[in-house]
Amino acid sequence: MASAASEGDCRAVRSLVATSGTASGAGGRGLRLLVRLACARPLVTVLLGVLGAVAALTYTVRQLGFVTSGRDLLPQDQPFVQREEEYSDDFPRLDQLVVAVEADDVARSKAYARRLAQELRKDRDTFAHVTYRIDPSRFRGRELLYLSRHDLADLADDVVDHRRFLTDFAARPTLGELVDGLRTEVVTAFVRNAFDLGLDDGDANVDLGAARDVLDQISTRLDRRAPYRSPWRSLFSLKRGDGDAGYFLSDDERLLFVLVEARREHGSFTTYRDAIGPLRAAMARVQTEFPGVRAGLTGAPVLSNDQMEAAFRDSKRATVLAFVLTFAVLAVAFRGRG
Repeated sequence: MASAASEGDCRAVRSLVATSGTASGAGGRGLRLLVRLACARPLVTVLLGVLGAVAALTYTVRQLGFVTSGRDLLPQDQPFVQREEEYSDDFPRLDQLVVAVEADDVARSKAYARRLAQELRKDRDTFAHVTYRIDPSRFRGRELLYLSRHDLADLADDVVDHRRFLTDFAARPTLGELVDGLRTEVVTAFVRNAFDLGLDDGDANVDLGAARDVLDQISTRLDRRAPYRSPWRSLFSLKRGDGDAGYFLSDDERLLFVLVEARREHGSFTTYRDAIGPLRAAMARVQTEFPGVRAGLTGAPVLSNDQMEAAFRDSKRATVLAFVLTFAVLAVAFRGRG
């Protein structure tokens, strides 16, 4: 019975190929020969089809892969690609998770950052490095290299304003010359401000910080031994407090940044997924201890991870929706067939 049905199907296929307008010439003869062979050996045809599918699947599994890094799309033998890879290995913290902390008081932001860092450092396997401040003493002796042009210009103006005092003290570096020079500087500033006509855009207040520091140290050293503090720090200060030195603060000091270097999973579209989840959970726990402090997670890895997760989630939804709609279309189209 099955053989008869098979023979009937083969005759129908041969008839269709023979009468088809497109099956003409050498192509038509080859197609007719292929149909005759398939009909003559149906089991061999099915077996060859199955073997071909298995071979294609095996090749796909072994050879087909996903490129998860833009660097993999570049020619790997080029020198600039190799240098870029070396730079990434030498400076791995260029691609970090960033926690932005906002509070009405900078002190509360510092406390939150300190507490969050303690929480994250408990899991060294996930979070390799956490920092929110650099010790300013590490830059001692090289501070001028990190000043902006505006700060350097202000510092140069201060040196010009106190040039005579500095020249006299350099010629005779004694305590008497220092006190006398500071007295002259204070008197000059008082006289200048007393006869100020409003033409000077500078600060009208007289800075007594250097004189006060010298007098305090003299009084202290007369009573007991005390560590030395340079008076030049007050004389040539940039009018900034040292309490925020080294912290990663925004220009308006509204945001404090915590930089987190996390372990990442290579060969995945969401390389930091295993670190972002625990980090957000730790932020939520610390948040309960600091009401009023707002914190958010950002950075290039976070944005990329959120985008990929949203794309995967939407793709799954689209797949389910496409299956349902396709099945509905087929059901409607063939509802009268049977």
